[in-house]
Amino acid sequence: MSTTEANIYNHMLTVQNFPSKGDREMKYPKTLFYTIVLLILIICFTSLMCVTWIFKRKTEESIEVVVNCSLKGFPVEVLNLKIINRNLTAEQAENVAKEVFNFTGIVKRCSSLHCYEISNITDTDCKILYLFDLGGFQYSWRGYWEVFENPNPPSVEKALKIAYGFLGKIKKNRLVPNCPLIQIGKGKIDNETTVGSTVQISFDLLVNDIIIGEIIINVGEEGVIVDALGRWREVMPEGNITILSVNAALNLLPKRILEELDRELEEYNIKDYPQPKKIIVHNITLRYFSKWLSEPQDYLLPIYIVTFEIKWEETDREYFHYPMYYMALSALDGSYIYGLSLTGIS
Repeated sequence: MSTTEANIYNHMLTVQNFPSKGDREMKYPKTLFYTIVLLILIICFTSLMCVTWIFKRKTEESIEVVVNCSLKGFPVEVLNLKIINRNLTAEQAENVAKEVFNFTGIVKRCSSLHCYEISNITDTDCKILYLFDLGGFQYSWRGYWEVFENPNPPSVEKALKIAYGFLGKIKKNRLVPNCPLIQIGKGKIDNETTVGSTVQISFDLLVNDIIIGEIIINVGEEGVIVDALGRWREVMPEGNITILSVNAALNLLPKRILEELDRELEEYNIKDYPQPKKIIVHNITLRYFSKWLSEPQDYLLPIYIVTFEIKWEETDREYFHYPMYYMALSALDGSYIYGLSLTGIS
């Protein structure tokens, strides 16, 4: 091939590989098309997020709330109760086990649980008592069912008499709060049990008629104390604090219900769950809340406990719902404290 022919051949290849005007006109509209589609998708996604948020707000505000209980008699202020250490000693702990629960054993300091543990454990018996630094106690006689294979609990009348006698021993040995403002309520039967169990009796601990704790006693055969729990904290008043009105707390209830429902649905990956459409409030009480006895806490927290019924939206699927729910809200800021699972799972 001559030089001239080679140049002509290369020029033809260059011309063939260079895009024509038509090709260029075809490619630019495609690029523009894809750009427009992308912008539309972004706008749709953003709109969907906004619609979801608006729907949630609308649902929250459109839930009907019916109150079937009195909202009168709630205070504007309550005592601010600071939790203090009662400074128990090992000697005092040992003496309480002996004088109140009729046993001696090994006294051990449990720093992680902030308590003293007194235990008497053998091959056939086990008694354990925990005395907590910030107040409260827990006792268990785990050998009860070994001694009484088929125990017959006492009558309710006899169990109440025994519980009051045991309460006297508790008071005498610093197993109730030392604060002079605290009163002990009347004994209540929590359950009338059948053969093979116990009779459980509880006493509320109150300040200005507001519950701050409780003492629970389980009475078994022959009047023995099988279990006892003092769920209270040693406290010292530090003036008064203003609390939310009961109406303000109820206004927050639908929002807290939806927040907890969303949290449960996300945690358990539940899809297409019905929404609440109506809340019927049957009871609301004011009391103080404390964490479990081994957990540190600076102050008792005033809370509203709301007992309510939920009417759910109708769906094609059947879901489990409790006939009644309860939820505790902080009486200081209306935040969620605890409550019965709304989905029935947790």
